[in-house]
Amino acid sequence: KMQGWIKELPSVVALYEDSEADLIELVDLFNQINPEFIPSVGTGNLTKKIKEAQVLLADFPELSNQIKETMSMLPQLLGAEKKTTYLIVFQNEKEMRSSGGLLSAYGLVTVDKGELVGDINVVDMWDLELYVSSTLGIDVGYRNIYGQNYLMNPIPSVTYRGCWSTYLRAQDAGIYSDLNVTMDMFRDYYDTARRYNPKKYKKYDNIIIINTFFASDLVSLIEPIKVPGFDGGTITSDNVAKKIFLETSS
Repeated sequence: KMQGWIKELPSVVALYEDSEADLIELVDLFNQINPEFIPSVGTGNLTKKIKEAQVLLADFPELSNQIKETMSMLPQLLGAEKKTTYLIVFQNEKEMRSSGGLLSAYGLVTVDKGELVGDINVVDMWDLELYVSSTLGIDVGYRNIYGQNYLMNPIPSVTYRGCWSTYLRAQDAGIYSDLNVTMDMFRDYYDTARRYNPKKYKKYDNIIIINTFFASDLVSLIEPIKVPGFDGGTITSDNVAKKIFLETSS
């Protein structure tokens, strides 16, 4: 079913493009309605709903363009024509950084025609950092970028602050709020390691950054889940979050 759905995506995009002008025109006409002149009928509060819809549809032309771009990219992202490998970077929100959390681990996953191929082998971020800085002895070059000395080092007036690191390590890239900057820095570390050991640090097509507690957020939608042998036989968003935290902090 997934393969059939992916195969039909190009025709869906083409159909949407053919209809887009009409949709934009309809939205424009709808936004010209003055809700104050809508008669109050029943208990549906139609005036309020029209106002809310107009707010949501105010940026429809831009949103429509984003929808087209996303739909056109989905076949490639889902591995419709060839396998696509993602380098997944996990953030631990329990160790807060401006980007959303400490970069705690990473792993590779391959998607082929919408299905995951194999398992995700998650590796602690220290493995990458120690390989680059200690085993290879390479200085990637990120020192005191955007006030890093202040962010990472303690000062006399504060009992403890920072990690005593003027040199920005792979996991420290998350101290910056701009995810593009964060991922560019992380990619430099990973690509450096890959140049010297491509068998261990394998090729990837795209990078995804995921909060470590993303799984618990998903579980919260369908909890509780009965699984014999797991924490009393029941998975909830609370206990799966604790499990993830223990695994990624060990």
